[in-house]
Amino acid sequence: MNAVLVQLTQGTPEWNAWRLQGIGGSDAPVIEGTSPYRTLRDLFFEKTGKGNSAEEDESKEFIFAKGHKTEALIRKQFQDRMGVEIKPVCFQHGKFDYLRASLDGFDSSHGVLEAKLVGKEVLDRATNEGEIPAFHYTQMQHQFLVSGADVGNWFGHDGKKSGIVVPIRADLEFMKRLEDREHQFWDDVRKGKVPALSDRD
Repeated sequence: MNAVLVQLTQGTPEWNAWRLQGIGGSDAPVIEGTSPYRTLRDLFFEKTGKGNSAEEDESKEFIFAKGHKTEALIRKQFQDRMGVEIKPVCFQHGKFDYLRASLDGFDSSHGVLEAKLVGKEVLDRATNEGEIPAFHYTQMQHQFLVSGADVGNWFGHDGKKSGIVVPIRADLEFMKRLEDREHQFWDDVRKGKVPALSDRD
């Protein structure tokens, strides 16, 4: 499978539209059930254009602007540590074009970079146990699935000085299960089949 490089600038209206028309890394934890933020119904209504209010859009724009600034800082620190230039890129799956990934950074030798602004508890666990949050792990497995990379680095940062790099490898069994669930979800989106209510809805 050869990933397709998509020429888009992250944060633009065209990029937002492209993300909406497929399944991206931040959608994968919702589908897998590891997201603490959204349910499958939330994601369904977002993808079908029935769930976003203007207030929600403004909130997302604020969060994205803050996250984008932090990603640039983390990417620069990662480059300094590794001695390599790494740039944000967008990919589509070579066979299923609705499987998409907007990466904080990518390099042929270092693979995927996932930059995260996190709190002290997450940093401590990453430092002491080499563990990252489950929904971040799911996001990276989706990125491996789409990009074809088999390695990557999670770089958790407090937004100031402290940061920790955790190497992550592709988990083929996990990726296969995730891919099956993503295909099923997108088939439901196309058919307009609303997911069942969960305890969190």
